[in-house]
Amino acid sequence: MTATQHEKLMVSLQGATGIAWELQRQPKPDATAGIVTNFAEAFSTKAIKCLMVGMEREALELLANSNECMTMALDRAAAGEVTEMEYMSHFCHAICRWLIGPPALAHDLTRAYQLLTNSREMTLARARVHYDKRSWVLPLWLSASRSAECVALYEQSGAKYPPPRRRQHTEAEMAYLLARERLHPTLPKPEVTEQLQAFLRDQVPTFMKYGRYDRFALWVKIATRAEAGAPARAAVREIADQYA
Repeated sequence: MTATQHEKLMVSLQGATGIAWELQRQPKPDATAGIVTNFAEAFSTKAIKCLMVGMEREALELLANSNECMTMALDRAAAGEVTEMEYMSHFCHAICRWLIGPPALAHDLTRAYQLLTNSREMTLARARVHYDKRSWVLPLWLSASRSAECVALYEQSGAKYPPPRRRQHTEAEMAYLLARERLHPTLPKPEVTEQLQAFLRDQVPTFMKYGRYDRFALWVKIATRAEAGAPARAAVREIADQYA
């Protein structure tokens, strides 16, 4: 991360809508599950920003708020309240719990897999032409160590690997490569590492540009396989410093 990027993040975290403002916000008692989910995601996003600049204490406060809100929202969804793209909320909660670490338990993704398997996004990811949907879905499987499902989905879609034209890997292609190599290694480890590093150099600045801090954290988890808690939080800052 450049000094300019670091300063820009610090300004946003300390400004009128920064950390202090975020920590004061709470959803109303009658808020829908969808609105509570929005609060949880906002807390998590700001927490990831904090970790990127070394503000761990503030990040943990925000993550605690995110965990509380997302737990509330998913409990309501399980009770029957409709939540748009509920499966994504489960994966976001899993990242939040990963960053918090013990004594917080890892989030159970059983319902997320059920919802994802039957989702419109999964249906499109299986189609030959929907590269964007594969890039959206495959990293979710890989982030939860479901490498076999990731490989099967990529291959069933008819996608070719390596790509017919030499270019930077998409998220789907990178997820497939890592999943395949974790199941049945065929390439030298240095070659896989080199391709992953090239992918991060290309994608991390894009995640930052478009405010996709959730996606950034997902790929930190995939790339580093860091243990939950302090190692996970350190990995966020390390990848940000190196590639943002």
